[in-house]
Amino acid sequence: DTGIDVSLAAPYLDVTPAASDPLTQAPPLTRPPAYRVLPVPALPPYALHLPAFMPPEHGPSHFRCAMTPVLVLLFLVMPSKGFLTAWSRHKMPSMANRQQARLSRLSISPKSWYDTSDSEPEDLITPCSEKHIIETTSAVHFDHVPTPATLDAAAEHARTSLHIRRPSVLHARRCSSDESIDIRGLWEAMLELQQRYHCYKSTRMLIAAESDGAVDMIPSRACIDHLNDCIETLPDEGWKSTHHFPPPLQQQTAKMPVVRSAYDPKDMQFRHLGPTGLKVSVLSLGGWLTYGGTQKGSIVKECMQAAWNHGINTFDTAEIYANGECELEMGKALKELDWPRDEYVLTTKVFFGTGRKEPNTRGLSWKHIVEGLKSSLQRLDQPYVDVVFAHRPDYATPMKEIVEGFTQVIRNLNLAYYWGTSEWSASQITEATQIAERYNLIAPVVEQPQYNAFHRERFEVEYAPLFEKFQYGTTIWSPLASGLLTGKYNDGIPEDSRLATNKDFFSDTIKGLQSDEGKAKIEKVRKLTKIAERLGGNVAQLSLAWCLKNPNVSTIILGATKVEQINDNVKAVKLAEKITPEIIEEIHAILDNAPAKPNAFGREGRLTMSPATIPTATLPAPAVHAVYAESDSTIELHTESETSTSNSDHPLHDGKEKMGSLASRLRALYDENITAKILRTAREGLVNNDPPAAYPEYVPQTGADAGKYILREANFWTCGFFPGSVYSIAERLTKYPQALPGSHEKERLLDELWTLGAAWAEPIHAMALRTDTHDMSFMIQPSMRVRWEVARDKEAFKSIVTAAHSLYSRYSNTVGAIRSWDVLAQHGVNITSQTDDFLVIIDSMCNLDLLYYVASHTGDVGLWHAATRHAKTLIATNLRPEKGAEGKELFSTVHVVNFDPKTGNLKERRTGQGFHATSTWARGQAWAVLGYAQSFMWTKNPDFLHVAVGLAEYFILRLETSSALVEVPVPGGGAKGRYVPLWDFDAPIENEKNPLRDSSAGVIAANGMLVLSQALASVGSVVESKRFLDMAVTIVEDTLAFSLAPELVRLNYDGQAIAVADVAPGKRFDAVLKNATANHNAKDHKRYWDHGLVYGDYYLIEFGNRLLKMGLV
Repeated sequence: DTGIDVSLAAPYLDVTPAASDPLTQAPPLTRPPAYRVLPVPALPPYALHLPAFMPPEHGPSHFRCAMTPVLVLLFLVMPSKGFLTAWSRHKMPSMANRQQARLSRLSISPKSWYDTSDSEPEDLITPCSEKHIIETTSAVHFDHVPTPATLDAAAEHARTSLHIRRPSVLHARRCSSDESIDIRGLWEAMLELQQRYHCYKSTRMLIAAESDGAVDMIPSRACIDHLNDCIETLPDEGWKSTHHFPPPLQQQTAKMPVVRSAYDPKDMQFRHLGPTGLKVSVLSLGGWLTYGGTQKGSIVKECMQAAWNHGINTFDTAEIYANGECELEMGKALKELDWPRDEYVLTTKVFFGTGRKEPNTRGLSWKHIVEGLKSSLQRLDQPYVDVVFAHRPDYATPMKEIVEGFTQVIRNLNLAYYWGTSEWSASQITEATQIAERYNLIAPVVEQPQYNAFHRERFEVEYAPLFEKFQYGTTIWSPLASGLLTGKYNDGIPEDSRLATNKDFFSDTIKGLQSDEGKAKIEKVRKLTKIAERLGGNVAQLSLAWCLKNPNVSTIILGATKVEQINDNVKAVKLAEKITPEIIEEIHAILDNAPAKPNAFGREGRLTMSPATIPTATLPAPAVHAVYAESDSTIELHTESETSTSNSDHPLHDGKEKMGSLASRLRALYDENITAKILRTAREGLVNNDPPAAYPEYVPQTGADAGKYILREANFWTCGFFPGSVYSIAERLTKYPQALPGSHEKERLLDELWTLGAAWAEPIHAMALRTDTHDMSFMIQPSMRVRWEVARDKEAFKSIVTAAHSLYSRYSNTVGAIRSWDVLAQHGVNITSQTDDFLVIIDSMCNLDLLYYVASHTGDVGLWHAATRHAKTLIATNLRPEKGAEGKELFSTVHVVNFDPKTGNLKERRTGQGFHATSTWARGQAWAVLGYAQSFMWTKNPDFLHVAVGLAEYFILRLETSSALVEVPVPGGGAKGRYVPLWDFDAPIENEKNPLRDSSAGVIAANGMLVLSQALASVGSVVESKRFLDMAVTIVEDTLAFSLAPELVRLNYDGQAIAVADVAPGKRFDAVLKNATANHNAKDHKRYWDHGLVYGDYYLIEFGNRLLKMGLV
C-alpha cells in the first residue's frame, strides 16, 4: 500500500532523491548493457534508475522525467544483495497540484535475473496484487543493472498483465532533430568515469519500452548536464573532446507549432495505391542493384534529392538489396535530407533475408515477417514503412500464417500501414485475400510485378481479374527491361551499364541479347526510338510513358545511378500526355507481342475486361477489403480480441459497457426460445430424418391452422430460409456458444442441429441447377454458405458456384440486368411473353451477393460484371428520387419494372406485392437497402453507397412519420410499434386498431443498415455509421417488443434426450415473429397477411449473428 506522489498537471517534474537514496552508494559497473534504440515507441514510458557517476562535489543529482496521464513504471536499481525489499517512498515536488497514485506490487524471482535459461517469460515477473488498473503502473527495486532480457520480460508484463495502453505523446519529447544521443557511448562514459575518476554520484535515465520489448533509453536533462559538468572537470582534454553529449529536447514554451514542408509536387501526377486512400507519385525511385552495392555515399542522397525535386514522393528498397546495405544507404540519406515523414512514402520487402545462413532469417514465417521488418526499420532508421511487401511467395509456410504475420506488423506492432506481394500468382493473391476475409485479417493491396513492353502476359492477362475484383494496386519493377528499352544496348554493352557492373546476376540476360530473339528485341527498340523522337522524347521516356498509359499501374519504380538519369526519366510523365490510341496501336504493331487471351469459346466478357469496365470508385477502401459481417462468416470480430470492433476506439460504439447494454436490450434475440422453435420445427418436418418434400413458409395467426407452419413445395422461392435458420443457429453455437445462455448440453444440441440441417439442405442442392428463377441466392446461400465456410463441405461450395452460373444465364447484356420473373400473371396483370417482356424486381438486388461471392472465389469476371451492371441499371429504373430534410437525396423503390428485351428500353413500372405501382412496398425498400449496401462492400462503387444511404434514410423517414396509429401504449408509460413498418408505406390503414404491418421488412432493413454502418465506417463517415447502427438496433428492439410471439418454447435436457416444450402448455406459435405480410395487393385475395413468415425469422437470427461477428455483443 505504499505510494508515490506525482503531479498529473505538468508534463515535466524535477525530482530530488532522498539523502539516503541507495543509488548514491552504487557499486562499480562491470559492463555497459547492449541496448538498442528504436525510433517510435508503441507503449507508455517506463523510468529506470541507472547509475551514472559524478564527482561528489557536484551535490545531489536531479531527475527530470516526462509524465503523461498514464503513470510511468519505475525500475529502481539497488545495491543490496536482496533482490527486492520493499517500496521506497520518494516525495516528488511538482509544479502544480499533486495527486496520489497507488502502485501495484510485483514479486521477482531473484534467480531469474541471472539465469533465465530454464524460466518461461511469465516466471520472470508475476503480479501479486488482486487487480491491476490501466492507469496504475509498478515500481521495482533491482540489486543489479537489469539485463536486456530482464527488461524484455518487464515490458511484456506491462503489456499483458498491467494492460498498459499505447501510444503516448511523451515520446515526441526526444533529442533535438539534428542530434541524437549515443546510448552505448553514454554508458561507456559512465563506466570510464567511475573506473578512472571514481565518480559515484547517481543520475537517472528514462526508458521507453517498445512493443517488442526492446528498450529505448532517453537520458534526462539532469543526467546529461551532470555528466557534461563532470567531464569538464577532468584533466584528460582528449577524452573530454570525444565524450561530450548533446542535451535532450528542452521543454517547449506554449506556442503554436510550425509545420515545415520540404515537398513541392511540381508537375508530378499521383494515383491511389490500389484500393487504399494512399496516393503515390506515378514515378518512384528504387535501390535494386544500385544503392548500397555499386553506389554508396553522397550519390544516393543526390539521386533521392533529385527525385524529390521532381515531385517523386515514393521510394522503394528491400532487405535483400545489397544484403541490407541498400536500406542502410537510403536510411542514411533520408536522415540527412530530413524530409517530414508524412510527406514521403517508403516501401521495403521481406523474404530473402540479408544473406545469412540461419534458416529463420528468410522466408515468410511469422517470425521472419516480424523480425525481418524490424531489422529493415533499424537499417532504415525509420519508425515504420508505408508498405511492406512479401518479396516472393513462400511455399513452405501456410498462407494463413503469412497473412497473420503481415496483419501483426500492421495492426498490432504499427510497423507498416499496408502490405503487398511481389511476383505472386493471381491465385496466391486471391487465396491470401480470401483468408483475410474469412479470418478478419488484413489483405494485401498491391503487387510489385515486372512489367514492360517486352514482359506483358502476367500483368495484362493473369492479373486482370485482380484489378477488377480487388482494385489491386501495382508498383512496377524493371519498366525498362533492365535498360534494354533505353537503347543503350543497341550497339553492345557499355562498361558503366547495369549489365556490365552486375555480370553474374545478368548472365542469362546478356546471353539472351546475343540470341536471335534478343537481336529482334533490339531491332524493335530502334523502331520505337523513331516514334519517341517524333514525339520529342527518347525511347526510355516512351517506354515509361507506354507503361503509364495502363490504368492498372499505380507507380513505376525507376532505377538510377546518376542524377541525369532521373532528370531524363521524369519527362515520361509529360510525354504520356502525347500518346494517343493511334500511337498505342503503332507501338503494339512494332512489339507484336500482345498476350493471348484465354479461349472464351464465344463467351467473351467472362474472362476479359475492357478499360471501360475498370472500377472508377475514388472513395477510400475499407480497412478489410470486401469483407463485412455477412451471413457468410467471412469476418469474425470477437469481443475480447485486440482486433475486435468492440475495441473502444472503433467508430461503431463506445466500449464494452455499451455492448453490455445492447445485449440486454436485445436479450430475446439470444434466448433459447428461438433455438427451441427452430429445433422443434426441424424435427417435426422430417420422417426418419429423411429429406423433406415441403418446406415451412408462413404461420397463420388465426383460423384452423393457427400457430402451425404452412408448408410449400420444395422448389418454392422460400425453400432455403428454414434450412438457413437451422444452420445459422448451428453456426452461432459453433462459434459463439456463450450466446445461448444456461445449457451445459450445447454439444449434443449442436450435433443434432448439424444432422437436421444436412437433411433439410439435401434437396437444396438440386435447386442450384435451375435456370427458371432468379431467387438463387435466397434458395442456396442461407444453408450452403454455412456448410462451406464452417464445415468446409465442398459439395456445398459446388452448389453455390452452380447456382451463380444458373443465375448468370438469365442476364441480358442488352437490358443490362438479370431477368427476375418469366411471367406476371396476378392482380389483373397477364405478362407471359419472354420475347417481348423482361421483368426485373427490386428484390433481385439481394441475389447479387451470390454473384460477387462466387466471382471473388473463382475469378469469374463475368459474374462480377453482370452483378455490377444490374445494380447500376436498377438505379435508373427501380428507384424514385425523393427529397428529404436539408435537401438530402432519398430514394423510394418501384417493385416491378418491365423492359423491352430487344432494345433494353423501359416499358412500364408495376408492383407485384405492394399496394400499387406508385406506392412504396416496405419489404421491397428493405431488399434494396440490403442489396445496395452489400454491393458497395464488394465493389467500393461510391454510387452504390450513396444510393444505399438514400434508401435507408427514406425507410427511416417513413417509419418516423407514419400515423400515430402505429404506436401501442405500454403499461407503465411509453409505446411500442413505431419501428415495425407498415406493410406498404402508402397503403391505406384499414384497421386503425391493428394497422397491417410487415415485421419481416423491418428485420431485413435492419440487416441492411448494419452492413451500411460498416460501409460508412470504412470510408470514415463515423457519425453516419453510428446513426445506422443505432437505427438498426432500434428497429429490432421494437420488433422484439411488439412482434415477438408470446407463445414461448424452452429446451429440457433429460438424460440423452433434448425435449422441446411450450412454456404455456397448449399455446403454440411455430414462428418467432408475428405481424409479417407477404403481400396485400389491392387486387389480391389477402392470403398472406399478418402472419409469421419464415424469412422474417431467418433475418432476425442473422441480425443476431451479425452483431456477434462484429463483436458488438
